[in-house]
Amino acid sequence: MDLRLEHLLADRPRVSLERYIVEDGCSPYAALQKARANGELKTSICTNTLYSYIRKGALGIEESHLLYGFRRRKPEKPEFDERPKSKAKQPGGESIEARPKSVLKRSQFGHWEADLVASSKNGKKAVLTLVERKARFLVASLIDDRKQASVARAFDEIELAYGPDFRHLVRSVTYDNGIEFRDADSMSRSVYDHLRNAGIKRIEKIYYAHPYCSGERGSNENTNRMLRRSYPKGTVFDQVQPEELAFRVAWINDYPRAVLEGRSAREAFEREVSRCRSALAA
Repeated sequence: MDLRLEHLLADRPRVSLERYIVEDGCSPYAALQKARANGELKTSICTNTLYSYIRKGALGIEESHLLYGFRRRKPEKPEFDERPKSKAKQPGGESIEARPKSVLKRSQFGHWEADLVASSKNGKKAVLTLVERKARFLVASLIDDRKQASVARAFDEIELAYGPDFRHLVRSVTYDNGIEFRDADSMSRSVYDHLRNAGIKRIEKIYYAHPYCSGERGSNENTNRMLRRSYPKGTVFDQVQPEELAFRVAWINDYPRAVLEGRSAREAFEREVSRCRSALAA
C-alpha cells in the first residue's frame, strides 16, 4: 500500500474527508480545503491524489457521492464574440454582443447573471438567482410566481437589503430571454425616490443572452446546479421557507472554490465590496 495512503487511512483525516464529501456534499477539492482550515488534515495530499484514492476504493467514498463523478469537463464553447451574430432585437435591453469584453474576462467587479429556478408544475413559486461573475457570489430570493412584477419586487427587496450602495455593486445584469425578464425598466428602477427623481437606475446596464445559449451565463448555471443539489427538479418551492433557502445559499457562498484559489465566494465578494466602498469614500 502507498505509504501516504496508509498514513491517511490510519489517521483522523479519513473520517473528516468522508464526512465532508458524503454527508456535506463537498467536492474533493472543497473537502481538502475544509479539512486543512479546521486542522483535521495532517497529511499533505493534492486533489488529484484524493481522486485517485476514491477511484481505488480506498475511502468510504463512491463515484455517486461526487457531483460530476469522474467525468471530464466538456470543452468550453467559443466566446460569444466568436459566434454567428444575431440580428434579433432584445426587448428592453441590449444583446450580450454589446457587453464589454472586460465582463467576459471577469476583470471588473459588479457584473451579474440572473435566472429563475422554477418549481415543478405543481407549484407556483420560483427562486430568483443572481450571481456576481468575478466573486461567484449568490443572491437568491423566493418569488410568488414567474411574472415580471414578481421579479421586479424581488429586486426591490434585494436593493433595500443592500441599501443605496446597491447600484454601485451592480454595473450590469445578464439575463436569458425568458418572458419574466422582459420588463427591463421595472427591474432597473430604484426604490429610492432621490435616485428615481434624479434618473439614476439601480442597474446600470441590462444585457440579454442569445436564445438556447445557457453557457453565456455559465456562472449562474453552475451555481444553480449547486442549488439543485438541495432542490432537485420536481421541487415545489411553495413548500420551501425563506430561512431554509437562506441556509442553502449560505452553504454555497461559504464553499471553498478552486477558481478563487481556495477562498469562498463570500470572502471574495466581501473583499470586492470593501474595495468598492473605499473607492466611493475617497
